[in-house]
Amino acid sequence: MQTKKLIASLACLLILAACNLPGPASGLNNPGPFAWIDAPLNGTTLGVNQAVLVVSHSSADAGLIQVEFSANGLAVSTDPVPAPGEKYALMKQKWIPSAPGEYDLRVRAETSDLVWSDYALVHVTVAGDETVKIPTFAPKSTATATPFVNATPTPVPTMVPTLTATATPRPSPTPGQIRSTPTHTPALPVFGSPSLSGSQLYNIPGCGDPSSVTVTISIQNATAASLTYQVGGSGAYTLAMSNTTGSQWAATFASDPYLSGYTGSLSYSIQATNGSTQVSSPTFGDLTVLNCKP
Repeated sequence: MQTKKLIASLACLLILAACNLPGPASGLNNPGPFAWIDAPLNGTTLGVNQAVLVVSHSSADAGLIQVEFSANGLAVSTDPVPAPGEKYALMKQKWIPSAPGEYDLRVRAETSDLVWSDYALVHVTVAGDETVKIPTFAPKSTATATPFVNATPTPVPTMVPTLTATATPRPSPTPGQIRSTPTHTPALPVFGSPSLSGSQLYNIPGCGDPSSVTVTISIQNATAASLTYQVGGSGAYTLAMSNTTGSQWAATFASDPYLSGYTGSLSYSIQATNGSTQVSSPTFGDLTVLNCKP
């Protein structure tokens, strides 16, 4: 049963690779153009008024000239690629969401012969700030004194007054403001720089060494962590990370069926969790998958 599942997974992978990967990487001679978004990942929750770096790749045999980034159908920025006319481009475009809500982030690329690619799409949520409201009290009304009217006194017989004790009322306490109960918020995870056991690997069985690469990174305030990577323009895959010592977390690329037959750079990012809080690292692209040795 496990063998059948593996064969089915490899078949699906080959279909995805034929549809989505750039021509030189897939060997299918697809001229493009097309684009894909590396970060943020689909389903990520972001903070309002916090800067976000939208990282994308694009490819076209005709050469690229610019990349457009839009949020909810409104263009945010259109920027020229670093090397106009080249077939591949890595873009980093800044976005600061000014209001909470649900956002569709889209990226498309234009070629040298003025042809636009289809949109690459991810959906993110922007969370807003919560304000604690403190109740207020209206001031007490002040009674208005009735003016005393002078009248002509009428003589009365003089009497010896009788002393009567009068109880003095105690002052009533003035209500104070109600303080809100503070809510504990888990500390945000903080990433260090990743350390790789090597920058290249042969991941096709029998190609040679190195056949695996281990990624190690320091993460403060993390209770769990995972590594998400993309194979060219196809979908994203996840590796669970293990806590080695203290704040060190590690994951290893080894015997990975999703990389079999793929050649090129490998983009990856780290997701760290502390309680209900999740934070994503920037996208890293310092790992390369090689062809078999001749």
